[in-house]
Amino acid sequence: MTAEQTRDQLVDALRRDLLGPLADPDGHYPAAVPVTLAPGHALAAVRDLSHLYVAPDGYEVLTGESPVGRYVTGALYPTLGAHDDTDIDVAQAPNVGEVPETEPAAVVPAVAPAVDDDTLEAATDEDLDATATTVDRVGRPSSMGISFVIDADVTTLEVHVHGARYESYDLTVAGRPQQGWHRIPVTDTRTVDLPTQPGRVTRDLAEGPLHAQVGVDVRASANGTRVVTAYLVNRTPRGTGPLAPLVLFTAALTVTIPAGHLRDYPEPDVDTSPEARTLRLLYTTAPVRAVGHGCDAVVDDGPAGHVVRTETFPVARVAPTTPDISDEAGSLAVDMDDLGEWKASARAVVDRTLTAYRAWIATRRAKAATLSGEAAATAAEHLAACEAFAGDIEAGWKLAQTGTVHIALRYASLAMATQRRSYSAKTRPVTFNKATKTFTVAPAAAATGKRPAWRPFQLAFILANLPPQTDPAHPRRGAVDVIWMPTGGGKTEAYLGLAAFTMLHRRLLDPSAKGTTVLMRYTLRLLTAQQLQRAASLICALNDLREDGRTGELGKARFSIGAWLGKASTPNTRKDAQAMLTALGKGTRGTRKRPFLLSRCPSCATSMGDTHDGKVAGYDIAPVPNDPTKNRMRAICPNPACAYSKGAGLPVFEVDEDVYAAQPTFVVATVDKFAQLAWNDKPRTLFGIGPDGTRRLPAPELIIQDELHLISGPLGSLVGLYESTIDQLCRYDDGTAPRIVAATATTRAYGRQAQHLYACPAEDVRLVPPPGLSADDSFFAKVNPDVAPRMHIGVCATGVSRFQHTEMRVLSSLTHAAAAIEQADSTADLNPYWTNVVFFGSLRDLGHAKSLLATDARSYAWRLHRSTGVNSGNPRADGTRAAVRHQHDVELTSAASADAAVNLDKLTKAKGEAGCVDLALATSVIEVGVDVDRLGLLTMIRQPKTASQYIQVAGRVGRDATNGPGVVVTVLNPANSRDMSHYERFTSTHARLYAAVEPASVTPFTGAALTRGLRGALASTVRQIRPVTSPAVTDADLDLLDTVTDAVRARLSTLPHTSTDVFDEVAAYARAQATSANGLALAWGTPFSPAFLRPPEAPAPVDMPSWSVLMSLRSVDGDAAVHLDDQALPARATQPAAPVTGEEDDAW
Repeated sequence: MTAEQTRDQLVDALRRDLLGPLADPDGHYPAAVPVTLAPGHALAAVRDLSHLYVAPDGYEVLTGESPVGRYVTGALYPTLGAHDDTDIDVAQAPNVGEVPETEPAAVVPAVAPAVDDDTLEAATDEDLDATATTVDRVGRPSSMGISFVIDADVTTLEVHVHGARYESYDLTVAGRPQQGWHRIPVTDTRTVDLPTQPGRVTRDLAEGPLHAQVGVDVRASANGTRVVTAYLVNRTPRGTGPLAPLVLFTAALTVTIPAGHLRDYPEPDVDTSPEARTLRLLYTTAPVRAVGHGCDAVVDDGPAGHVVRTETFPVARVAPTTPDISDEAGSLAVDMDDLGEWKASARAVVDRTLTAYRAWIATRRAKAATLSGEAAATAAEHLAACEAFAGDIEAGWKLAQTGTVHIALRYASLAMATQRRSYSAKTRPVTFNKATKTFTVAPAAAATGKRPAWRPFQLAFILANLPPQTDPAHPRRGAVDVIWMPTGGGKTEAYLGLAAFTMLHRRLLDPSAKGTTVLMRYTLRLLTAQQLQRAASLICALNDLREDGRTGELGKARFSIGAWLGKASTPNTRKDAQAMLTALGKGTRGTRKRPFLLSRCPSCATSMGDTHDGKVAGYDIAPVPNDPTKNRMRAICPNPACAYSKGAGLPVFEVDEDVYAAQPTFVVATVDKFAQLAWNDKPRTLFGIGPDGTRRLPAPELIIQDELHLISGPLGSLVGLYESTIDQLCRYDDGTAPRIVAATATTRAYGRQAQHLYACPAEDVRLVPPPGLSADDSFFAKVNPDVAPRMHIGVCATGVSRFQHTEMRVLSSLTHAAAAIEQADSTADLNPYWTNVVFFGSLRDLGHAKSLLATDARSYAWRLHRSTGVNSGNPRADGTRAAVRHQHDVELTSAASADAAVNLDKLTKAKGEAGCVDLALATSVIEVGVDVDRLGLLTMIRQPKTASQYIQVAGRVGRDATNGPGVVVTVLNPANSRDMSHYERFTSTHARLYAAVEPASVTPFTGAALTRGLRGALASTVRQIRPVTSPAVTDADLDLLDTVTDAVRARLSTLPHTSTDVFDEVAAYARAQATSANGLALAWGTPFSPAFLRPPEAPAPVDMPSWSVLMSLRSVDGDAAVHLDDQALPARATQPAAPVTGEEDDAW
């Protein structure tokens, strides 16, 4: 079975479980063995119910439950009676009993009686509490529809209805009557004559006790078109009998329109911004053609006409974009080792790429000549940007032919080749010999995969940046390049390659050069932990290159890397680090907080961090270099054969105190850490500034901001203020402004965003690669039809009243399906789908779900086991399987950030390996940077709040589409308007997914941002450049404050649509407070001893001046302490208790 077939079977199993049927003449649930059951058949024992049964006609027979309890989506209900909703809730509740594991075949159904049994009593309030069937919303759907636009001359439409109903099927179980339910297909086709004027046409249809109505509503539109809404309604009278025969299951409505007469659906679009014009051009071939009402709308084109249909289990296929491009002669990837050795073959590929890009631009110019109006103007702008980018690549390639740039580029390519091999190598386990007190390391796995190679866009980006990176006076030195490539496209390697070049170029110009050269920033600590591992591999590769006979060129000092993160991730002091390391050694793995991020050696891939007999593999306590009177936590490879297993160990610093002292060549940080610049004057060393306030070392030359889309909203506005500090610290005392590059997988309004963050004119901000005329082809990235697409599934259980029941149904269904497919076909590779990454929009939602995994999810698994007869548990020695699969889960959240490296490493464990994870429960921390190729399955609980987040999270799976094409299941809440909007346009949205990305908002100079952050930005600059001789606010500090304020005001004046009035007001008040502090000789203060500076949560003193300064850029909103005094509250009036749903913000 191919990987794509395995993926399709997983999706089909989920569809059969939620939508139905489990079995029909076209197929059945994986690994189930359908047993034919004739009416009146006698089953010998209750355990015989645990099978998948079909009638002689091949359609399923449900024996242990009602169809209204089994199928939760795609059903249209009649008008429900007073107790029907309650009865359905009971039938759908996770209350299936379990049997002992010693008797896997004897599955005794301990479920509430079928809801259609007339003897069922109405559930009491106590029953509802016991079965957790509280209500999120009112009512279940009785109708669905689709809207589309047709030419006015269309006079008839063909409307087709199909679905299924169930009729009673009598059985005997252990001598007692048992009611079963037999599936009966429902189908009907009508030709509808459309009225000439706006109006409505209806047609009735009857099938057994079921009565439905088809309607077509016609409305006039513009330009000779009409808007049509076709709908299907269940109008069956409820009566007093069972409910199941009156429900239309798997309901679907299909409308056939004559070929050439379906028009695009009108979408209001008055946005005239450049980004909006770009999107209209790029997605010209993917318009919205229909929308659903209570369902999705899908359009299929064929020679006989256009078919518009409802879809209650929408499946959208998003074709992957590949950066692996080629020309007539073959691949345009450039071998990293060959380029490092300057082989003619590698240089020839670069020349071919330049030639092919110029030819591609010329072809697009010819096509653009056929456009008109807005499209023609936008196309001209795109192609002008492509021409400029091509010119910059050529200039960089010319510069790289000789001199220092030539050598630096070659060495960077060699280092990146080594980095790719090290980072992609499998982790080597470590065992500890108690007798000898030594570590034994497993042999390195044989190298697999292709030789490391530059993707064309990666090398193009590096070449285009060589001139501005090496020349501070270059016109584009102050401009910003934004790498845009879908998740998994190789953005990280692109900017790491430029970082390697920059560090090497500085060393080649001055082998004795010291100080921080590259500053790389992220927003999420989990992302930073993984990227530190990746960047550390590059640093080790640079040192290996330096040690290989190049110390004369590259100096005797090692390249090094430092992690400058929050205290939740890494310790601030050496003392804390040593205490935490000692505590970890005394405990067992997972019982103590890890004071480090590395989980393996970045050079040889040997496992690090495990505790063995009081020792932590890979870490120890050693003297501080050049100061043996002090100790520090040292990272040192436990592999005796590794070059980093002795001496100074690994060139990695993970403690703030070490980072300030070592001034690493490469610093990895989170943006919120820069708030500490106002509170701590030690970070000045990272900018080359000494204790006396003079420049001792060069400033950083390159700043990298990954995941630019996350620097928006309140966080982005504050970052924009603090960017003025970074810029001033780099320029201070004859320093030079750094080159700034950014990267993102989702972008919109990137020009305005970069302008407000970095004071770069919006027109100078460049997207790399620049777009062409279509979203499918920018030359450097093209849609790849030869690779299995990522499959997105929308699950909106409109038949369920409690959303958490839907969550558990989906999670248990996917878990059961993977085990079932494994049994159905032993050739199926289930590794990509064995671990389900489950994304939650909040910790609250995650906590609710986690509490239900051991109860509700397990109960639903038992129900599916009973309905299909398929065991999903672990294999036993006797060849049988346990009935239900045990779920091992980990959390990837901000609350568990200390265990980020450990949990990320667990995700790499393949199916069958010790420690393999079944469920990874995650929040927004996985949005970026979780790059685990084996992951193929993701479940999103509710639609994320932004399209950007949806795209980013979905990109965590299916990265290796050849071996495990991605499956993304989005569980949508029908009580939530945002979720329903996504559901009703599911297919059309995914056809133009990146067009849905929202613009980033960054407003650093609004009144709210200035009031909240200006004092912190001013204090940050002043405290990093003032002499540290006095802790108090001095006269010299006031002079510096004036200079810094003028610089920020000048930065503000370069931005459009801004005024200095609010800035001057806030700055003047801050200056007055600083003057008072100077007069009182107040100290600036520290995090442990606030003085003139105070954290926002601290009340302002009434008798002395103070500045409210943030201690973290995550503390954006103000806090207020609230105390509720129960004694002071009025007596509560007696009233009926409202249902506790856990979804109060989503209730109708």
